Formats: sequence, C-alpha cells, structure tokens
Amino acid sequence: MKILFKVIFILLVLISFSFSQIISNYGIKAAIVSSYLNETLKTDNPYIQKIYNKKKIGPAFGMFFHFLNFDFLNIESEFIYIQKGGHAELKIRTLFNPENSKTHPLDRIYEFLQMNINLCPKLGFHKFDLYGLFGISGNYLLSTSGPYPELKSEDFVIGYNLGAGVTLNNLLKYRLLFEIVYNNDFQTSVEDIDRKAKNENFQFRIGIFL
Repeated sequence: MKILFKVIFILLVLISFSFSQIISNYGIKAAIVSSYLNETLKTDNPYIQKIYNKKKIGPAFGMFFHFLNFDFLNIESEFIYIQKGGHAELKIRTLFNPENSKTHPLDRIYEFLQMNINLCPKLGFHKFDLYGLFGISGNYLLSTSGPYPELKSEDFVIGYNLGAGVTLNNLLKYRLLFEIVYNNDFQTSVEDIDRKAKNENFQFRIGIFL
C-alpha cells in the first residue's frame, strides 16, 4: 500500500511539472500550524498512556503555483516547509513531597518538506474570490527532535488536505489570500513499541500573489 501511495504521488508530481509552462499565478504562503499526535495505544498496560496528544504551535512557509486557471476551478501545487508534532505536560511527583507535583512541558517535533496538489473550486466576485481546497500531500521527513519516548516517523508520509479560503483582489497592490486547512495522514505515520499515531494539524495561512 505504501508503494502504491508513492507511485500515485510521483505521478502527480510529474503531472504538476508537465504543466509548469502554463502557470497562471504564483506566490508565497506562511502559516501558524496547530498540530498534535492522534495517538492509539497498542497495549493494555495501564501504566502506558498517551503522551503527545496536546496541541503544539509551529510554523509553515513556502510557495504556491496555480495552473489551468478556469473560471470555477484552480489547480494548485505547493512546496512548503512545515513543523508538525505534539505537546505533552507530564506531572512528576517527588518522593519527599508526593502531594505536590510539577508539570514538565515536552514537545515532539517533526520537520517536513511538504508538496501538495490541490483542487480549488471557486466562486469569483469583483473584489474577492471564495474557494474550497481538496488535495493530496506528500511529506518528506527532514528531522525529528524531542525527548523520550521516541515516536519515530516514516521518512515519507502521504496525507490529505481539506480547507477553505478567500482571495482579496483589490485591497492592496498585491492580491492576498487567507486559508484554513486541515491536514492529516492516510495511515499511521508515527510509532513506537507502545503507541502509534497520525500527525494531525490545522493550518491558519496567509499568502500573497507575486
């Protein structure tokens, strides 16, 4: 199944580059990413718990390209650096004062180079456009950081995007866009002996057409 996903994604990349001569618009995007690890336990041991299932805030930024720009549809490719992962708050009790506990914040961070192929159906108005966003994402792992337990990520992860946005056409010299995008993995992408998880996130984006 993983090989099939890779083949499909490579085909989409090749199609994207084949249309590179008919790019209609391009620009840059930046985002605030609210992510967490949607964990599932692989054991019935009561001492094993979900850890990195709280939201972590991270950045994302990159470029986008529109090609085959129809009246009611854009086809978009994106090349984005993105931080995903999860946040944990572990309570630790000391031997000498067991009634009081200290909270230790921990972050598990995965850095990816993400390429997205999105279909964006739109409604065009004079001063703004409204559009949806539906697509597939390929994520190449760049680095991993964070303390134990070492939930290891796959080197290559296929996911999907669902979102909505608005383009402001006449507000400034350059056209602006604002998007809310939900991104998730198709399959388990992060795993250790006791846990498996998906990298789930919401992205709050702003972009500018160049």
